[in-house]
Amino acid sequence: QDKKNILTHADLDDHVIFISMKLLMEKFPNLIVQPPSLLQNKGFHYCPYDTLQIVHNGRHHWVLLSSDSGLVKVYDSLQMKTSDLLKEQMKQLFSPDRGMPPYEIMNCQIQEGSTDCGLFAIANAVEIAEGNDPVQVLFDQTMMRVWNY
Repeated sequence: QDKKNILTHADLDDHVIFISMKLLMEKFPNLIVQPPSLLQNKGFHYCPYDTLQIVHNGRHHWVLLSSDSGLVKVYDSLQMKTSDLLKEQMKQLFSPDRGMPPYEIMNCQIQEGSTDCGLFAIANAVEIAEGNDPVQVLFDQTMMRVWNY
């Protein structure tokens, strides 16, 4: 079923998101990722290291968070308003005292399909892990990089 969901661009569940991130962690062992939760957010543990984390914003949408020297970069393929749940997750992940860490909404590629957010979050995570800037990357419908600005 997971394979079918990926191939048909259906909604990706937290299992597929975490398996994708685990594969990325195998290639980049210094990457620290925690399991996301689609149904309920039990919370995240504070991570004092620069890392990547795909989170569910509580509005039927996956978003990629990237911590980079104290700044949290938000890669949102729908450029939605930052939800309260997303802000809470940023506090849990990136603030030792649960205060709001500095964050910036990145101007990344906007998804065309209504269920592509998980694929965009994964693709942007791969780009960052490989040292690329997702803001300068364009993906085609198969999520292959077709252009580097």
